[in-house]
Amino acid sequence: MVAARKKKLTKAEREKREKAIIADLKAGKLSYRAIAKKHGVSLPTVNAKARKAGIRRRKAAKVATRKVAARARKVAAKATRRKMARRKVARKATTRAAKKVTRKAVRRAAAARTTRSMEKFQEQFRALLLNYYPNMSLRTFEKISKMIAKAIK
Repeated sequence: MVAARKKKLTKAEREKREKAIIADLKAGKLSYRAIAKKHGVSLPTVNAKARKAGIRRRKAAKVATRKVAARARKVAAKATRRKMARRKVARKATTRAAKKVTRKAVRRAAAARTTRSMEKFQEQFRALLLNYYPNMSLRTFEKISKMIAKAIK
């Protein structure tokens, strides 16, 4: 099978198509490739029509768009870094607070244990004194107990 030949356009139809291509080029909303596809012509044809009409490709606009996009990415990255830093600080503050609470609790527990152990020691020492010196006077016993309590604290 042989492919069907394309229909030749008249001069008026070509001029009409050329004007439509130039109008799309001046509007600047479509890319050169999209314009070529829309009008059923090749990319070099669109380039030739643009050159003929004195329209330059908008490379500067593309560069500016890239710069804006790059700047937006930088700003977004900076914001993300800030968020991460805030989270890190919050995590550290929470950890510090937890450690402080833990340290306080440990100190309290240690103090309570120390107090209990001192009381236990005093009781055992009194029992020992009374065991070995049953004839000790109450006054002497109290005096020795106070000395031991003072020495322990």
